[in-house]
Amino acid sequence: HFLIKAFDRLLEIYLENGYQKEKAVKNIIEKNIFGLDIDSRAVQISTIILNIKALENGYTNKLKFNLAHSNLNKDFFNLDEAKFIDDLYSLEEIKNAGSLLKLDFNNEEIEEKFIDLEFIDGFENEKVFFMNIFNKYDVILSNPPYTDSSDIKGGLKNFINDTYKNFKKNLYTCFISRNYEFLKDRGEMAMITPQTFMYISSYKDAREFILKNTTIEEF
Repeated sequence: HFLIKAFDRLLEIYLENGYQKEKAVKNIIEKNIFGLDIDSRAVQISTIILNIKALENGYTNKLKFNLAHSNLNKDFFNLDEAKFIDDLYSLEEIKNAGSLLKLDFNNEEIEEKFIDLEFIDGFENEKVFFMNIFNKYDVILSNPPYTDSSDIKGGLKNFINDTYKNFKKNLYTCFISRNYEFLKDRGEMAMITPQTFMYISSYKDAREFILKNTTIEEF
């Protein structure tokens, strides 16, 4: 829903600034809108609707969509590269973590190898997923899952405890932290969340993070 509404608003901005519709549509789809979800059906539906939006505005050529889900096919790399990925994260971990996955490399050699990965043709979702995870963005819009730590199970719970220890009270506060990391300098973030982080003691670290690192424009 966010990306579809963003398309409409961005198209208005482009047209107000004198762009032709076809050029505006191509720029919006290929350069302005990026999406990640753990639900492959959500990505599929969003792609279909954005394709319809493009057609409605006269764009009939093929478009490259930057939308991806985290349920990755294990065959998307050759064997050496698949082992390299598996040494960093299991596919099950990637599937469960989605955009909470972090690529904070301490080793330049690993980072360079990751950037240079060669994807097998036909695995566009996998390629876009990793490219999107590695990017920084001007604007982040998110309606994250609201799941209390007591309801998080299995491998995801271990991942959250290890990676988001100051935000592990709820999945949505983990996304506050992760979305902040996705931002470029002076980027903007908007999220739909519960109010619990504002006053419950177990969210103290999340509150301090928000106050220290961001400028709140509106609640």
